[in-house]
Amino acid sequence: MIDGAARGPALRALALTGILAVSAAGTVALTMPGEPSLAVFDRPATEVEREKEEQLAADGIFSATQNDIDVRLLLEAPSRTRETGQRIWAYRSAGSEASFFGDDDVVCLSVESTPGTVGTVQGCMLIDDVARRGFVPLSAPRPFLFVDGDEFIIEWGPTGDARLIDRPTPPSSEPTP
Repeated sequence: MIDGAARGPALRALALTGILAVSAAGTVALTMPGEPSLAVFDRPATEVEREKEEQLAADGIFSATQNDIDVRLLLEAPSRTRETGQRIWAYRSAGSEASFFGDDDVVCLSVESTPGTVGTVQGCMLIDDVARRGFVPLSAPRPFLFVDGDEFIIEWGPTGDARLIDRPTPPSSEPTP
């Protein structure tokens, strides 16, 4: 049995150990990477995604030399002024001789403003680059869309779901007041 004089330091040591354990667990949880963004292609396609694949094939958007096209709906952007929101699609395609990417797998993002249309392709990247740094094309502007007159950037990857963020403000040479 611990006497009263020794109990105080023992309780403080126990409390400190508990705080350190909780802190370490929180640090591990915050620094562990989330699920890779490209994992969206690991799940089966939904009915809407299969319909989009069929539409792209029927419209001849992808050449016949390309092997497989996987289409996934990443995000539906809400709208206060439109009955339907805009859809952000990801297309994963095996490379082809006709592609400027060669035989490498690519991922393209497209924004569909009007339901049932092909949409506007916002860029394509090698799948390995998307896995490493997310969908940030180096040869084109970052993918974007307008929602009720406000411009947003589409942020996707390398981990987590796609989301809309405010356009970053570039640094200014003007001193801050």
